[in-house]
Amino acid sequence: MRRFLLLFFLAALTAGLLGCAVEDDPSRLTLWEQMDPAQQKILHGQLDRYMAAHPGIRVETNHFETEKLRTQFQTAALAGSGPDLVYGPSDQVGPFSIMGLIEPLETLFPPDTLALFTKASLATLDGHVYALADQVGNHLTLVYNEKYVQQPALDTEAWLAQLDSLTVDEDGDGKIDRYGVVMNLSEPFWLAPWLGGYGGWVMDDEGKPTLDTLAMTGALAFIRGLVKRGVVPASCDYPLADTLFKQGKAAYI
Repeated sequence: MRRFLLLFFLAALTAGLLGCAVEDDPSRLTLWEQMDPAQQKILHGQLDRYMAAHPGIRVETNHFETEKLRTQFQTAALAGSGPDLVYGPSDQVGPFSIMGLIEPLETLFPPDTLALFTKASLATLDGHVYALADQVGNHLTLVYNEKYVQQPALDTEAWLAQLDSLTVDEDGDGKIDRYGVVMNLSEPFWLAPWLGGYGGWVMDDEGKPTLDTLAMTGALAFIRGLVKRGVVPASCDYPLADTLFKQGKAAYI
């Protein structure tokens, strides 16, 4: 679910860093990505076709996990090296642009080229385009196992009562064997639906995080309440949630 809005970033380094450790070879392009295996297969097929049509040009790729990609790129770029292109989620535009590690695309492509893309696929910040999306998605959805849930609850109170009944110790050893719901508690991305449920949103009209608000307080208290209620594992991250649900040890994800 946190595989998100995937985009291309032009990772042009700031002028002060160019030439430090970057290989001056216009026929060689490097791309760092965090794609899953199926996406990697498509990428490599497209690159092979591109290089066959453009003899002499090499495109080399390197794979990283999402968080590793961000830190590796930041470290490499600040040292004057790193890739020409980064393929990753749109939320990386913020730190990369603030650090001066990527260049606005309108300085590299003419307006008629950018106009070929759907407007919603242009990742903009402060009026500049920093990324072009090849897919728009990664929507958060509430999914349930039909083995345990015949009819999903229609309001919050009914859902909480349902979670209570679906959280069970099947063998009586004092340990929960099936949870009512599992979700990633270690990443703010998963807080967004609850924040919206309390009438808030991640950013205000000025683009600043909405931290000190009643909506944020309500959303965090709601998540804490799920943990205290015992219907979700107290230290649940994405891999654990994914595994428990697929193994039939959770009713909702």
